[in-house]
Amino acid sequence: MYLEKLIRFLKTAESDPRIGTAHIAVYTSLFELWCEQDGKDPVSFTKEAVMKAAKIQSRATYYGCMRVLNQCGYIKYFPSHCSVLENLVFMEEK
Repeated sequence: MYLEKLIRFLKTAESDPRIGTAHIAVYTSLFELWCEQDGKDPVSFTKEAVMKAAKIQSRATYYGCMRVLNQCGYIKYFPSHCSVLENLVFMEEK
């Protein structure tokens, strides 16, 4: 089931001109966290953990990728505006 979800994302992203390599790296990092939680939503995470896993160093790139993935319906992103609380993502089906 998990692999099928990732393959669907990659096939859809391939034909979506809004999605680039950084978006794929961020989504894959979130997908890994989702798998570690046995495919249960929401996924809670820190920006730093996703940036490290996706090999992204720029916060602007991270925020841009999260915004586009959210707007395009690949994820539902609920950022935490508090440094103590983690961000939440629901891994949506497109």
